[in-house]
Amino acid sequence: MLKTLKKSVVLVLACALILTGTIFSEPVSAATGPSNYDQEMAQKITIGETKEGTLLGTSTKETKSTYYKIKTKNTYDLVFSVEAENDCSNQVEVLVWNSKGVLLRNGASSKANWKYDKEANKSKDEFTVKKKKAGTYYIEIRESGSTEGRQYTIKGTVRLRAKVQNVTAKQQVKGGKKVTVNWTPIKDDAVNIQGYKVYRAYKKNGKYKLVATVKGADTKTAEVKAAVGKKAYFVVKAYYFSKNSDKNLFSKASSKFMLEMK
Repeated sequence: MLKTLKKSVVLVLACALILTGTIFSEPVSAATGPSNYDQEMAQKITIGETKEGTLLGTSTKETKSTYYKIKTKNTYDLVFSVEAENDCSNQVEVLVWNSKGVLLRNGASSKANWKYDKEANKSKDEFTVKKKKAGTYYIEIRESGSTEGRQYTIKGTVRLRAKVQNVTAKQQVKGGKKVTVNWTPIKDDAVNIQGYKVYRAYKKNGKYKLVATVKGADTKTAEVKAAVGKKAYFVVKAYYFSKNSDKNLFSKASSKFMLEMK
């Protein structure tokens, strides 16, 4: 009898919630991810391309968003740069979603890093969404305040995650300091590899010193020096130009190769 009464009470409460709209009256928020329409209308941004736009919202009560989409063929860190007029640290949010509507980067959180240049009267938000698989990603430029007519630009690129492989080193002549370091060049269609940097240390986990920089995406060898009578450790990194900024980015270091100098 008691169990039957409990079931009846639960059923009545459930019906009441449905009838009053308590369960289903939650408004659809931008935090639920881009709608099918937003995905269809999203502007395509290729890796390294700059897009310009204007935020036309006029009220904090009516959030307006612009969507972009970027596609990658491999697993990358996704790197973005957004620049806008005026100080917009509390007015503009930049969010990143995957194709399943999962929020990867919340521009309203502490991850947001707007930097305001008062002299230039511009704000910049640069951030990285790490290690994301090949696929389509959506970038949402969203106003959270009055931003009518504000101009902005957005750039998207990727950060190479591949390591330089098959590093070897050979002493050219016994008793000599010259060493030839070889490796397999990285092949990647999404970044512009400029060349390679070779680092040397005399302890496996010691401090590595840059000993050679060689240009060319297909370069696979470098000549360096090492002290005779010591164990020398070598690692190699690829460096490439980021179209997202004026700075070079670097791949992860290769595995360490040990050479005993005789």
